[in-house]
Amino acid sequence: MTNKTLIALACAASIMPVAAIANPRPEDYLRVPVAADDLRAGDTDAAILKLEAHKGVAANDPSRLLNLAAAYVRKGQINRAEATYRAVLRSDRTEEVELLGGRYIDARDAAKLGLARLQHTSASR
Repeated sequence: MTNKTLIALACAASIMPVAAIANPRPEDYLRVPVAADDLRAGDTDAAILKLEAHKGVAANDPSRLLNLAAAYVRKGQINRAEATYRAVLRSDRTEEVELLGGRYIDARDAAKLGLARLQHTSASR
């Protein structure tokens, strides 16, 4: 696993699932634009525009996909979020991400966590 990223877990709203925000290591920040600053600032629309364009980052980049799924969750686009989390699971790229609190897991496990939270939220509605 070559690229460690930070996943910060935060609730978008009480009825929304926990969303993951992936942030590249400081030395990779300019090289891997995954809109983490926009998401942290609450500018979900700007994040979606950047992440859907995926300029400077591969379409199957797990950090990009995890952040895009998080943005979709914030906008209430649950079907798109689910499809994006599933794209992380299908990705041929492996990447380790850091959960809030410092624990590292595979990006696929982070996607599974996101899917589980989506399913939990859907079941509680």
